[in-house]
Amino acid sequence: APRLLTLRRLLGLYRYRRFVRTLFPPDPRMPRLVTMLRVADAVSAGVTHREIAAALFGADAMSHDWNGRSDALRSRLRRLVREAKLMAGGGYRELLRWPLEPL
Repeated sequence: APRLLTLRRLLGLYRYRRFVRTLFPPDPRMPRLVTMLRVADAVSAGVTHREIAAALFGADAMSHDWNGRSDALRSRLRRLVREAKLMAGGGYRELLRWPLEPL
């Protein structure tokens, strides 16, 4: 199946002189990877976890969940920070192989 897809892509490029969208579906991991890049930039700039969470999840979620009973928002941010540090430290190839969870 991967070889056939490659041939279809090549044939579409040859016929239409452009990439056919249906043969290049968007990667569902992209939003998470983009968020990880944003987190890596914020961490390298010295931004606090609370400020990162406010920027990513919004002030409403922060005011409700940051100091609430559940530690879900903080845990989510800690995972993002950990994965962003791995990616920025050169482990980006391994991260692309992981089955990332959606945002």
